[in-house]
Amino acid sequence: MSEPTLEIIGKILDLLATYDAAQLKDASESRFASRELRHILFLLARARELTGRQKLRRMAGPETQPGPDELTRLEARVRDALSDSKKLRTTSDIAEIARRSGIPLSLKPKESRSRVVARLLRLIRELPKSERSQKLQALGRELSLTQTEGWFKVIRGD
Repeated sequence: MSEPTLEIIGKILDLLATYDAAQLKDASESRFASRELRHILFLLARARELTGRQKLRRMAGPETQPGPDELTRLEARVRDALSDSKKLRTTSDIAEIARRSGIPLSLKPKESRSRVVARLLRLIRELPKSERSQKLQALGRELSLTQTEGWFKVIRGD
């Protein structure tokens, strides 16, 4: 297989590894998905039930690591999205996004949005480069929905 093919498969498996069998089965029953997509989601739900979440994550392989310029751009996009008060209304929303991305962020009373964002970005910058890249990519996935992820969230009622 070519490298782009492996990368596509890895990204799809990485995305699907975030959903459990019940969520995939619910999505497979949605009237918003085509018959083919419902069938694929049903098969993925069955595979999840049989193999479990960890096996799918291992199959996804290592995430591709962005270069230094790409990492800087990704950090800037994440910073801008975190600062957007339309998407994340409260500092608790920011802390929740951080938690779902694997970054423990505690809030202090009456702490402003800009301070919370700055503290979160400082926590990320202190991580080793490979881990920093993973956390920024996870935050990016949480903050900017692809069309498919958006449909999953609509179907789940998030």
